[in-house]
Amino acid sequence: MNREFNSGVEEPITPKIGIRIRLHSSGIGVWAKSGGYSSKFGLTSTEILEAYELLNSNNLLDKFYMIHFHIGSQMGEIAPLKKALREVGNIYADLKRRGVESLNAINIGGGLAVEYAQHASFKELNYSLKEFANDVIFLMKEIAKNKKIEEPNIFTESGRFIASSHAVLIALYWSYSPVKLFIEERVLRISREERKPTI
Repeated sequence: MNREFNSGVEEPITPKIGIRIRLHSSGIGVWAKSGGYSSKFGLTSTEILEAYELLNSNNLLDKFYMIHFHIGSQMGEIAPLKKALREVGNIYADLKRRGVESLNAINIGGGLAVEYAQHASFKELNYSLKEFANDVIFLMKEIAKNKKIEEPNIFTESGRFIASSHAVLIALYWSYSPVKLFIEERVLRISREERKPTI
């Protein structure tokens, strides 16, 4: 890849590297299978260590700057996310202690749920946006403090939460020139007149 992008370039470009982690923790609900250890996406703990060794042996460790995880969409409860944050926080700390100084970000994926229920007596969501944010920040700060490491930058990709309140109206549209429209109206009028019964 470097040869392809940097052919004939005086200052070579090297991409920043992020690794998706396949956590043991999983979410709940319909989309829980898209996260957790049974997910087809991400590297296991053993594979992360192999990736670390691969980056280190190829002098690319300084380009490794993010770890990412996703435990499923539309999480109605906050507890599974807290469990996942503790797991990923400890992985982050372990990589930092191994000397990955460039690592400074955790992408917590999606999962922030949207309340679709129409009745106050039945709620799918048991946490607020503020509670979600407070829990994420608190847990990351706590792990960083206990492990004596730098606090990570936190990213999230809660697409459902961002887009669910928006709507798009799609309509079929034809453009007519005035002459064409006039001719079509005349033809239509004549056609209707022809169909009128004669008395």
